[in-house]
Amino acid sequence: SGEIGQSLLAKLDSRGLKGLAIWHDGPVYAFTRGEPAVTPAVLKGMKVRVAPSKPLEALLQKSGAAPISMPATEVYLALQQGVVNGVVTTPTYAAPAKWGEVLTTMTRGAMWGVGGYGVAMNKRSWEKLTPEQQAGLSKAVAEATAWNQAQTLENIKNSEKTLADGGMKIVDLTPEQIAAWTTLAKEVWATQSDDIKAMVAKIQK
Repeated sequence: SGEIGQSLLAKLDSRGLKGLAIWHDGPVYAFTRGEPAVTPAVLKGMKVRVAPSKPLEALLQKSGAAPISMPATEVYLALQQGVVNGVVTTPTYAAPAKWGEVLTTMTRGAMWGVGGYGVAMNKRSWEKLTPEQQAGLSKAVAEATAWNQAQTLENIKNSEKTLADGGMKIVDLTPEQIAAWTTLAKEVWATQSDDIKAMVAKIQK
């Protein structure tokens, strides 16, 4: 609902969509088999599954890891067989997918992002609605968004507990370790478009 979120939703207009909300799915962490990813050096030589994302792939490459893209349904077996050694994802996905059975550590605090979804509808359909209908739909979406926020926070807590109860080691980065990851992330940010750079600058304020 903030300025950055609204600017992202507005970009959907050119694609014939009316952006209504952004729902988040929790923070994105680094999961590994073995040593926790407390520094970029830990990931050197590792094969890490990541959802398609140029910035995340670039960050992994700068750490010396090989980013691997594959369907989520194939990740469990790939981890089990050693095809990949780690995953960058949310705990709310890792826990129900049972990846905790084939991963040993989860590292929180690095600049991996936030999982989420855009809520949108066909722009022409939106424009066919009366002002009253648009207001009613917007109100319903706002209420659903508030529910999503509360539900996601609960899901994060429950997912992390499920992973920890299953034996996963959860590690929080120290300020010094966060600084090391941030230095690497800034090198990636510097290669992005002016729009992205401006957005990152706003987020950092």
